[in-house]
Formats: sequence, structure tokens, C-alpha cells
Amino acid sequence: DSRGASGLRCALKVSAVSSVSGDVTHVLSRGKQRVVFELTLKLKLELELRESDGTLLQLVAGSLSLSEVANDDLDGARMPSSHKTSCDQPEWAPLLRAAAGRAWPPLKGALVALVEQAKEKWR
Repeated sequence: DSRGASGLRCALKVSAVSSVSGDVTHVLSRGKQRVVFELTLKLKLELELRESDGTLLQLVAGSLSLSEVANDDLDGARMPSSHKTSCDQPEWAPLLRAAAGRAWPPLKGALVALVEQAKEKWR
């Protein structure tokens, strides 16, 4: 959720996971657990644009594709360069692309949480 110079609020959410594919491996080496993965994620996005009083101005739909997301990407501060966005309303594509690019920290957090859940499951 962020505000633009005009007082508009912009909130991006993942509305659905279209697909997840790839490989995930549990490794136990020298007593230390690791979950190694390389995944392709396809997510449906919704971007809400609201007035400062909360009135909905526009709902923008699109998608985010991340190919070959791997463990090393979780160390990065930016969205992996393999990401691609598409927007159902072409006039809003630049805004959706910018918002999706800033969405890496929560997406990365979700992936880290899933890795930790996998480690717990395999104990």
C-alpha cells in the first residue's frame, strides 16, 4: 500500500496462484537441513487505485511470472530479473509493472516461510 503525489492510494495483492512448477529437494548435509528449489511461479495480481477518502477509482488486473526462482534469489533485495508482468488494461501496464517490482519483499518472505515449513515437515 502506498500513496502517490496526488493522494491516491495504490494497493497490490496476489489474487490467485495460477501455477507453480519446478523442483524442490530436501538435503541433509553434516547435520544441517536445506531445502533447495528452482521454481516457476505464475501469479494473478490485482492493483486497487483509491482516492484519499477510500473511494475505489480503478481495479487493474494482471499477472506476474517468475521463472527459475532459486534459493539464491532469497538473498536479493530486488525481484529476480526473470520476472515478467502482463496487464489486462494496457494503459495501466506501467503502474502495474512498477507495483509488481516493489512486491519482492513480501513475496520473498512468503517463500522463506514455505521453506521453513518444509524443513519442519521433513524433520
